[in-house]
Amino acid sequence: LLYDGSLRHLVNKYAPDKTIRFEFSQEADQEAMMRYGLTPYNGSATICQKKVSRDQVSVFAASVLAQSGLGLPQIRDLSIEETPVEDVIRHIFKRSTVVVN
Repeated sequence: LLYDGSLRHLVNKYAPDKTIRFEFSQEADQEAMMRYGLTPYNGSATICQKKVSRDQVSVFAASVLAQSGLGLPQIRDLSIEETPVEDVIRHIFKRSTVVVN
């Protein structure tokens, strides 16, 4: 048994980041994307994302939203996503050591 606790606690412990994804009305300028550390999502020119620590999610999202239509194109949509539970479990099993007698 590797863990005996709540799923929420497991995700918080092993996935300290959330992914913030922005969909812009048009392609974002590369320089502006770099300034915010945004990377294209699945090669899209209008959807960008960044992994942000849980305690900085609202601060980062607010700073990008404040630039919507100014230094960045208008934002059409915003999503804040947890790391999928399957990825968290996969990460835990990759880190665990298997002991064979």
